[in-house]
Amino acid sequence: MDFIPYQAGDMVYTDYQPSSKPEAGNPDSNNWPGDEPFNMQEQVQMLLFINAFALMNRWEGDQISAYRLMERVLREKLPESLSHKDAVAWIRANHPRTFKMLK
Repeated sequence: MDFIPYQAGDMVYTDYQPSSKPEAGNPDSNNWPGDEPFNMQEQVQMLLFINAFALMNRWEGDQISAYRLMERVLREKLPESLSHKDAVAWIRANHPRTFKMLK
């Protein structure tokens, strides 16, 4: 089964800001997750983060419900001013049973 990425049309929230740095959090980058700030209000950054997290943890197939849950958790519960790396650590610490994660 192949990875099916989360796309803008699948997203729960529609009030995102246009992205100022679409390359930030690029899941193709060898250093993701990195220390760059994670702006949860930018749609491109949110999509890149969720898809990179899913790729990193080998989510396969249709994961739309997991993607939407991740989006809600990030928007509603993740503390502001975290880097991508800190956001991943926060998810691992606070939602270890919510999302499929590799150790």
